[in-house]
Amino acid sequence: MPNSNRKRSARVFTRFSAWALRSLRPCGQSSRDKAANLELLPGWPTWRSARQSPGLAARHPGEDASIRRFRISMTSTTLSLHRAILARARRLAAICCLLVWAPVLAGPLQLMTEDWPPFNYEKDGEVKGISVAIVRAIQQEIGDDSSIRILPWNRAYALTLHTPGTALFSAVRLEEREALFKWVSPLMETEYYFFENRDAPTGIRSIEDAKQVPMIAASISTNSDYIRLSAMGFTNLSQLDTISSPARLLLYKRADLGVMSPLTQRFQEFQAGMPDQLVNTGVLAYSQPLAIAFNLKTDDARIRVWQQALDGLRRSGALKRITAEALEEAEADYAIAR
Repeated sequence: MPNSNRKRSARVFTRFSAWALRSLRPCGQSSRDKAANLELLPGWPTWRSARQSPGLAARHPGEDASIRRFRISMTSTTLSLHRAILARARRLAAICCLLVWAPVLAGPLQLMTEDWPPFNYEKDGEVKGISVAIVRAIQQEIGDDSSIRILPWNRAYALTLHTPGTALFSAVRLEEREALFKWVSPLMETEYYFFENRDAPTGIRSIEDAKQVPMIAASISTNSDYIRLSAMGFTNLSQLDTISSPARLLLYKRADLGVMSPLTQRFQEFQAGMPDQLVNTGVLAYSQPLAIAFNLKTDDARIRVWQQALDGLRRSGALKRITAEALEEAEADYAIAR
């Protein structure tokens, strides 16, 4: 169903539901006064008199006790019937609302990520990683069974930018990207440091020192070092397409510095076949949250459901456990010692 029709239907059913509830239970009254509205129902005045007035017999001269008991029983039965009808009508209104929103949450979703261990990677045909584990935990919470594909970053980014029903993770939530997507975040907070080759130390001690080296390998991929560092005034940047390129240039001494997370550094060394070759200078470049970026045409209802599920995992402590278990599994998959 097109978004415009879905939203129009949602408005119609929501207004109908609100009207039905107002009709069945008049607004603006306290719970003590609600019973007064039932005076319009057949039998109510008699039932109320039976409960509240000891002078019932005086109001009905000649009525013996058996007739009075029968009348009170009948009016009580009428009231119970009215209450049952009211409860059923309310349930029907709630079901109407659920039927409206169900297509919003149940539509197909294409989830995409790139190869960036330990956050996202593929092992023996299975997509794994810290962010993948978090996304799957969210899916389990909300009953979403969309599959996850690993694609080159540029392709996945372009698809998410232009195709409804798509989402991309783990994307760093940059100010420059904020208006391009709808976001669910943070999956986790990450810090990015300047790294150097053990055999070619730069001796930097600050951001200003880093601006003076001949070349910094910077990616335009997930964390988009190039965008972030350019905004900080760096002009000595090389522009690289993939997240692993800065580490490779640094390992082969084709750049003086590279920006990466301490979590990813060991995995990138392993992929390049040069373990323990990169050294953290201790100079923090920046910190940013990793997030899920949804296409702008994604329904706000879906974004709220995903965000609430992620927040619930964080509040319960499950997010911390999932992160630790996924990192341990990634280290085992890559045979990386702590």
